[in-house]
Amino acid sequence: MTFTFRDATVEDAEIVNRLVDVVQALHAEALPKVFRPADGAGFPVKAMARHMKGAGNFVALCFVGDEGAGNEPAGFIGVRVIRQRQDGLHFAHKTFMLDQIAVHPAFRRQGVGRALMDHFRERARADKADRVALEVWDFNSEAQAFFAACGFAPAKHMLWRKP
Repeated sequence: MTFTFRDATVEDAEIVNRLVDVVQALHAEALPKVFRPADGAGFPVKAMARHMKGAGNFVALCFVGDEGAGNEPAGFIGVRVIRQRQDGLHFAHKTFMLDQIAVHPAFRRQGVGRALMDHFRERARADKADRVALEVWDFNSEAQAFFAACGFAPAKHMLWRKP
């Protein structure tokens, strides 16, 4: 299967929101006091524009085959670039942070997720990033297994509770 990619623009917000809703529904079901229900507005145009304004940040759409007329994306990634200056505790580094990934249910288990992750890493290498990173919720064991299969390993754990 062949895949093509292109960077999204704010005009793609509606398409991206349809994909965001798939993941949002899963999160809202698992943590209803944290995540709002999927409503088609999870990544509104203003938020998407803000996200893409950061230096190096991008949202990339993945298509099966060519983009072509009427061919909706099979998935997308939202990436934020974090530049850490050297300080008393850290060496300077550039991290490509995967903020969002979604694959349309009709395209699951067909290599789209892996293609998106490969694209993520290729973009990071091209931009001379020192590392790629992501966060995954503890309840999402399917995503954890997928990311592990893509070579990711835990680096830290965040714990939380009510004050």
